[in-house]
Amino acid sequence: MIFSDQTSILSRTRLFESWDEKSLDEAEEFCSLEHFSQGSVIFKDGEDGNAIFIVKDGEIAVTRMANTGWEQEIARYVTGDSFGELDMLTRVPRNAEARAARTSELIRFPCRGKSMDDFLKDHPAVAARFFDSCLEILAGRLRKAAVVIAENAPWVRELRNQVYQDKLTGLFNKTFLVEQLPLFLKDEPLSLMMIQPDNFREIGETYGRAAENEALILIASALNRVVTESVEVCRFEGDEFACVFPGMDIDGARDMAEIIRVMLNNLDLSPITSLSTFHLTVSIGIAVYPACAGEAETLIELARGLPSIGRSRGGNKILSPDDR
Repeated sequence: MIFSDQTSILSRTRLFESWDEKSLDEAEEFCSLEHFSQGSVIFKDGEDGNAIFIVKDGEIAVTRMANTGWEQEIARYVTGDSFGELDMLTRVPRNAEARAARTSELIRFPCRGKSMDDFLKDHPAVAARFFDSCLEILAGRLRKAAVVIAENAPWVRELRNQVYQDKLTGLFNKTFLVEQLPLFLKDEPLSLMMIQPDNFREIGETYGRAAENEALILIASALNRVVTESVEVCRFEGDEFACVFPGMDIDGARDMAEIIRVMLNNLDLSPITSLSTFHLTVSIGIAVYPACAGEAETLIELARGLPSIGRSRGGNKILSPDDR
């Protein structure tokens, strides 16, 4: 285990920054401090990717054998950097070798003799936060390296699925919408639709949390069926869904919103409720680029605020910013 005063080292690394003291203490229980002299091997190609490393002090070079038969340096890490996250998350063998470019001290997580499964079992909430931190770091590296990474590489697809996919519904998630919507704004016009059932809470109150999850899956499936392949469908937060319609103006968006509203009003929820009399009502907000906003963040804010207004007006409403 690391000495307690080194919790501050964890808190200064990007992987653990913003963690509270209790979470850091729980992570520290599964860490060890390891020393490597210059040239020492941290891990070899083909070894299990069962740990990540944080550079407390020193410099680490990661190399891979190129097709030419020469060793090629692919990354270099210095104090505060972490490495090995992708191998651990995907549980695949290492495909590179890491050596100490100079005498170095590394924090190993989890320490020898313990595993991520142990950490997940003992501290499930902190483990979930740890995985999220790893994914954020990997997503950032992926974006920076996008020009040199093959888009169809299996691990790239897997990483994107982990970063951008809502685990319950299989739709894209909020992170996808926030990060990718600016890229869609090259198309004019573009309509963003935020969709939220007015009476969704009644499902949970009457039939329980499991029924809520089943209803979300049914809604997601229905939205996927009603839109074309060019439309991106996301689960934004909770019972909020978003659809991105490239090339669609406000008139087209209102027509499409009416189709979605009627479809969700008539969605068969009897497998969940055991009753044919319960039907969803839904309010939909529409914001159009560039007519309503010139950048993605404002477009999301405008569209997202409209369903609650629709609900306050009796529900089952379709609104644009002009209707507020």
